[in-house]
Amino acid sequence: MKSCCCLVICLMVCALPIKAISISFEEVDRRFGINSDLTDLQKKSEWKKNYKGKCVKWLGQLVYLDEDWFGGFNLGFKHKRDTFTYDVLVSTPSSYEEKLITMKNGNWYSYTIKLDDYAGVIMPITGHIGKCD
Repeated sequence: MKSCCCLVICLMVCALPIKAISISFEEVDRRFGINSDLTDLQKKSEWKKNYKGKCVKWLGQLVYLDEDWFGGFNLGFKHKRDTFTYDVLVSTPSSYEEKLITMKNGNWYSYTIKLDDYAGVIMPITGHIGKCD
């Protein structure tokens, strides 16, 4: 059984709210992952049309947390047991340091992000903290 430490990571930094879409990580992985029947070109096109810039709320296991090159932070969340590193990489602003300092690797967290990029089956989905409704 997973223990869950809920911390909703959501910060209002965008001018316009973005409506969250109701889709699980597992659904996105089925659509874009290694077992998808879509070609890479089809995946990139669908991502741009239907996912990029949309907000999602997912539950993942924190496996990576460190500063990035620009003064903010990156969090890596694992969703699949067989993932070597992390499935989702989340960027946060430096103002989130006090909240992030309490997080522990291995714990499960609920997080809300604005989706940025799908870069292929071996790369993580990327997202950032943004204003979500």
